[in-house]
Amino acid sequence: MKVYTPWELNGMSLEERKVALESAFGRSFHVTAAEHVTWIFSARDTNEPTDILGHASAFMLDRGGGPILITAAHVYRQYLDDQRRLLAADRASALPSRKHDGERP
Repeated sequence: MKVYTPWELNGMSLEERKVALESAFGRSFHVTAAEHVTWIFSARDTNEPTDILGHASAFMLDRGGGPILITAAHVYRQYLDDQRRLLAADRASALPSRKHDGERP
């Protein structure tokens, strides 16, 4: 099996990379990478059964300062959007209800 360095892969055209990744090298790369990937879930904190808001994949990386979780930017953006949406909903539900039948308090 031909093994490619990152520099060799970066120097290839997209078509050459496609061929390399469809070979035994690509399959072994996929299997090896899958051994280091885990699922992550975001869930709402409730007293009910877990309300899963989203899920994605990630991996852990330690560059000497302690482990950090790595995931895709769109996954993190969706998590932030979900948090803002839930915060807005929680705030709206905390507002006192008002009568709209013409009565004044």
